[in-house]
Amino acid sequence: MNIIKRILTVTGMVFFLFMFFGCGDTTGSNVLPTIGKPTGLQVNVISSSRIDLLWNAVAEAVEYYVYRNGSYLKTVGATSTSDTGLSPSTQYCYAISAVNDSSEESEKCSSICRTTTAANQWTQIQRGINMELTAVAWDGSKYRAYGQGTSMLSSTDGVHWTPGYYSFSPVDNGSVLWIGDKFVSIKTWIFTSSNGTNWTVRYNMGFGWLAGICWSGSVAVVVGESGVVLTSPDGITWNTQTSGTTEWFTDVAWSGSTVHPTD
Repeated sequence: MNIIKRILTVTGMVFFLFMFFGCGDTTGSNVLPTIGKPTGLQVNVISSSRIDLLWNAVAEAVEYYVYRNGSYLKTVGATSTSDTGLSPSTQYCYAISAVNDSSEESEKCSSICRTTTAANQWTQIQRGINMELTAVAWDGSKYRAYGQGTSMLSSTDGVHWTPGYYSFSPVDNGSVLWIGDKFVSIKTWIFTSSNGTNWTVRYNMGFGWLAGICWSGSVAVVVGESGVVLTSPDGITWNTQTSGTTEWFTDVAWSGSTVHPTD
């Protein structure tokens, strides 16, 4: 009889301990996540309708949850994302959490708030660069901004820029344009480059000055002083055209059907 009482007593204690310390809270709200939360969140206003987010990777994470103004926004597999379609002059607050391969979600990082710019307002992104930028071009995957001497900046998103250098200074105080398979730069001479770094001379204007360049999709047009107009199908071979004026052209633009030089 004493043996039976002891077994019942011990069994009751075990059952009580299990109920107290076990998984009675089936929601898991009292279980701390084993995955760390993201750090280093950066929130950059790009325009009146776009904000970019960037944060440090979490080692155990397989994806991240993005929250805007306290509510779930989306899931991303990288450590950066863009939020688009936003309203001008509006504050948005963002936080990020990490999720591991067991679908455990970390705590959210501290929320950061930013206000989109007013409509039609420019946002200053890069600061502290001791160079005068004179030209910028987009080649379909990267922006390249050129300045005095042989200095340049490159960026894939227009926000984060990397300093660099190019072979010599064809873009210094000139213009540069991507024409489908190469960059074309104009000043007194015309240069081309397939990578924006190494340049080749294609045309020597002599003592004249070239001021503007445009691309129609099949023909590049360059204008300059004394009514100069040059055309090329590939940026390499150039032909002089008759403009009927000696006025100094300062720029040229392609409207979709017509070339428009300005003086």
